[in-house]
Amino acid sequence: MSLADIHCHILYGLDDGAENKEQMFDMLDSAYNAGIRLLCATPHHNPDYFPYFPEKEAAAFETLSRYAGEKYPDMILSRGNEVFVYSDVPSIVKESYSCLLSEKGHVLIEFSPLRSFKSIDLTVNKLTHMGFIPVMAHIERYSALDMKKIEGLRDMGAVITVNSGSICGNNGKKAMRLVHKLIKRGLIDIVASDAHSSHAYMGFSVAYQKVREEYGEHAADKLFAVNASRLLGFSFHRGPHEES
Repeated sequence: MSLADIHCHILYGLDDGAENKEQMFDMLDSAYNAGIRLLCATPHHNPDYFPYFPEKEAAAFETLSRYAGEKYPDMILSRGNEVFVYSDVPSIVKESYSCLLSEKGHVLIEFSPLRSFKSIDLTVNKLTHMGFIPVMAHIERYSALDMKKIEGLRDMGAVITVNSGSICGNNGKKAMRLVHKLIKRGLIDIVASDAHSSHAYMGFSVAYQKVREEYGEHAADKLFAVNASRLLGFSFHRGPHEES
């Protein structure tokens, strides 16, 4: 099964991910070796920490695309941003569509781990009413959220994602327990790497195998490939488990 990753910090020189071309290429090598054939680069859009240079993002993506084209012709690349929400609706979403993950209006958003549920709920509500589809990065990090509130956000139209490392306990036992409960309840749409280095992709592969063993091949393929590829507007060849 070809896997997909909608959240990573692979583009070099932009945030706390790859620092140079060599690290960027190493990350792509690791992603490919982990079975990923569709990858969306999502550098932070968080001006308090990282200056936002769209031209620099475009140049880094072009460099990565040339490398992939020469070495991995079957790798599909796309890009967006991970938008940090300061206020109820991030201004970049209003002003620029370059941050979007898809033409359908998917936007990857993150909050402070201590953000109130009221604020998170209001942001999701406003974005959906503006015609965007909020993609919640690493839902397991937000202390204000429990299963019922996550289910409510999903019912409102948000896409729920978790980091692959949380499946294996890399982000603490509390996060791991929540993620596994969410998988059992069918409340997670996509597992992403949130990779900042090449090492993360070994964990991505391990997490896929763990979900496959505990919840079945169908569940693993949906969480690590099918749903992500559909979100990004691509489709992989599927076997008998494919849903309409």
